[in-house]
Amino acid sequence: GDTLTTVQTNLIGQITADGTLSPLVTPSTNGTDGINLLSTTAGVAYTLTTAVVNAGGAPGNTATSTTANYTAIDDNTASTTTTTASVSGPVLTFKDDGTLASPTTLTLAATFDQGATSSAAIDISKMTQFYGDFLPLGYTKDGFASSSMRSFGFDSSGNVLGTFEDNTVRPIYKLALGVFSNPNALQAVNGNVFKSTNDSGGVTITTAGSEGYATFMPNARELSNVDIADEFSKMMMTQTAYNAASTVFRTTDEMVTVARDLKR
Repeated sequence: GDTLTTVQTNLIGQITADGTLSPLVTPSTNGTDGINLLSTTAGVAYTLTTAVVNAGGAPGNTATSTTANYTAIDDNTASTTTTTASVSGPVLTFKDDGTLASPTTLTLAATFDQGATSSAAIDISKMTQFYGDFLPLGYTKDGFASSSMRSFGFDSSGNVLGTFEDNTVRPIYKLALGVFSNPNALQAVNGNVFKSTNDSGGVTITTAGSEGYATFMPNARELSNVDIADEFSKMMMTQTAYNAASTVFRTTDEMVTVARDLKR
């Protein structure tokens, strides 16, 4: 004969295949001889009537149990409300030195929409208050205000130094330096400038003072490289020699003129 487990399996199959029961309940096994029926729709009750017939000699049968579907997500019908607390407090009083006089404890009472109440005590004894105008005790600044440039100059590294109206000096540009492998082969052109040639080689652009290259000499054009006293002495000697030579030529001319006249 069939066992209870076989009956259990067949019965679950019949419930699942039934077009009326399967949309309403979901069957599952309960041990080896029981069946659980879970309601498909949350909150919908149903009545289960069982009839068990003992075939004689078989062990006692177990009736089918039912379980209500109360865990479904769609069964959450609870409503929510917005709770606003009503809070009020006393006036704070401070001493002349800014420390708190009263009260030292602030109690906050709250009343909620549903009628519930709550309170909280806050220690405010360390609070201070300084009334009056703002008094700066110290300040620092980072940077300078806008200022116009009044002059500029150069340094030995080729930097163009701008002197501004606030008496600050800042580098504003750096001159480039062109280096040739054979500078003596450069071709001189009008304007006291030179241009490269095949013998001079190509130019290498760098900056003064970097990689051991030359440095700039600011104000070199304004400084004279001539000894003025020596040059004046040479000019005076040349003038004296010229005057003496002019006298010799004049005397010789006069002698020739006298000799001509004597012949006549």
